[in-house]
Amino acid sequence: MKYCFYCGKQVDENAKECPHCFEDISNSEENKKYNAFVECIKCGSSNVEYNIVKRNKRGIVYEEEVYTCKECGKQFRDRNRLGYSFNNNPQIILGDNLKKIIKFLITAGIVIFILVKLNIFGMISSSQPTTYDYVQDCNGLQTVKLADIYHAYQDNKDSAKEMYVGKPFIFEGKIFRIDSDKTMLQMDSEEISPDIYINKNEKYKLDNYKAGDTIRVCGILKDKKTIIAVPIFVENATIIN
Repeated sequence: MKYCFYCGKQVDENAKECPHCFEDISNSEENKKYNAFVECIKCGSSNVEYNIVKRNKRGIVYEEEVYTCKECGKQFRDRNRLGYSFNNNPQIILGDNLKKIIKFLITAGIVIFILVKLNIFGMISSSQPTTYDYVQDCNGLQTVKLADIYHAYQDNKDSAKEMYVGKPFIFEGKIFRIDSDKTMLQMDSEEISPDIYINKNEKYKLDNYKAGDTIRVCGILKDKKTIIAVPIFVENATIIN
């Protein structure tokens, strides 16, 4: 009975390749003898050979050198000649398929690292803006009243979302309240006071504003998922000076 070193499944006694994982199981290395250049632990002879022995432990394949003295026939291993306290862990060996996978992952990792260092992903991202990008240039955007959007929601929520949500607009009105950490303000617009979330690059501009001041911003309108009085808010707003 013979088992594959790599996958552990039973194979034909004379099989040279595992039919399950397709690894080389010819054991040619185990049959080959090498000059060891070590002394026999029994008779002290330097006429010693070794062969490589493989073993599978919990799905991991190990290889170890087994020495044979040609003078007295004594067989021993490194732990016999160097002592059991010697840290002589058998070498882990990998199958050809696993080596290919590891090589691919290392190559892919190097390529990704280079692309990140060159900011390729950032360039791609900036060249393909999404609806959640920071709107830096407000020129050419349509000015809309937040109250009109609110009324459109009341008339037909689905059509209002299709018309406004996820799109950038310019909004104008008086400041009702500025959040203490200056990340959000509420704009008083007739019946509603929706939240206007300021982009982090714009927070410093709020130092020049206080409640009651008129402000113009552009940003992306978003839809609140919960059922509340104000169903909309503005994301990534830019303050227009």
